Amino acid sequence: MSNDPKLLTKARELAAQLAADVNQASTRLEHIRLTARANEAALLLQDLEKLLTTGEIDDEEDEPRSLS
Repeated sequence: MSNDPKLLTKARELAAQLAADVNQASTRLEHIRLTARANEAALLLQDLEKLLTTGEIDDEEDEPRSLS
């Protein structure tokens, strides 16, 4: 699969926007929900970067991943 810098740029921008939105949360529940979405976007970005650089991604649907 060829490297697509435009796609990676869009994914990075989305992940950054979602992370920034966490700071704008007005309630605890909203903060939790936005944090979850930001984490999902960051993990998707990691998978996309790996797919575009190595041609494969980790397929571990059964085990949740963390950003740590």
